Amino acid sequence: MQIDTNFKLEVLPERLYALLKLVEYKQYTREELRHLVQPLNNEGELSKVLSYAKTCGWVSENSDGKYGLKIEKGDIQSIQTFRRKLNSILFSGDKTIFYVFTEWVVGQDEKLLGIKVNDYTKQNPALVQEGNPSFHLQWRLWAVFLGIGNLHNKVFVPNSSLRIKDIIQYFAGELAIDKPVPLQDFFAWLKNKCPEFKGCLKDNSISVFLSMALRDLHDQGVIKLEYHQDYVNIWSLTPSVFHEVDQRATHIKIRGEHFE
Repeated sequence: MQIDTNFKLEVLPERLYALLKLVEYKQYTREELRHLVQPLNNEGELSKVLSYAKTCGWVSENSDGKYGLKIEKGDIQSIQTFRRKLNSILFSGDKTIFYVFTEWVVGQDEKLLGIKVNDYTKQNPALVQEGNPSFHLQWRLWAVFLGIGNLHNKVFVPNSSLRIKDIIQYFAGELAIDKPVPLQDFFAWLKNKCPEFKGCLKDNSISVFLSMALRDLHDQGVIKLEYHQDYVNIWSLTPSVFHEVDQRATHIKIRGEHFE
C-alpha cells in the first residue's frame, strides 16, 4: 500500500474512506457510485477522489467499468485502522511538499501559536507550492486527520500525540512492551518512523510540541516517562510545573494495556 501526499482539496479523508468502504462491499460503476456517495453529489469531486484512489493503487477499474478494492480489507476495518495504516507509510518514500511543510511546522514550536495556517507562507515564503496556492488548506485537513495537530478557530496547534500513538501501536512488535527503554533508543526508532521529528530533538532537548505530545501520551497511559537518577543520558522536556514529568526524563515505557 502506498500513499500520494499531493492531496487535492476535494480529496477529504472521510470522503476517501467512504468510497473505499463502498467498493469493499461491492464493485460499482462510476455512475452507480455517483448516486451512492454523499456528499459527493458533484461529479468533479467524485472524479478527483476516484482518481486519487487509483493513483495510490487502492482501487482498480475492470473491463466492465466497475471499481473494486485493491488493498487489504483489514486496513479499512474502521476509520481508525485506516488512519493508522496511512500513518505507518506516510513519510516512507521521497520527501514531498507535504513532508517539507510538516517538518517545518512541527519544528517551529511556539513561533506559530496564534498564526492561522493560511498565514504560514508569510513566515516562510518558500513553502508556497508553485501552481498550488491553496496547498496549505489541503495540508491542514490531512494533518488534523493524521494526528499531527489540532485546529482551533483556523489556528493549527501542532501536537502529534495521535500520530505517535498510531506508530507505536502499528509497529508494537518492534518495541519492548512494559519495560523501561532509554529515551535515546526510542527516539532513534521514532525518527526512523517519523522523520519529521528530527529537528525536534537537539542536544538532548525535546521541542515544545514534541514535549506536549509525549506528556499527552503519558497522561493517556500509552507511555510512561521515567527519570532514573543513576542514568547519565538525561533528556530535557520543555519545563512544565503543572505536570508530574516536569522536565527531566531518561527512559520510556510503552504500556501495552492501553493498546486498542
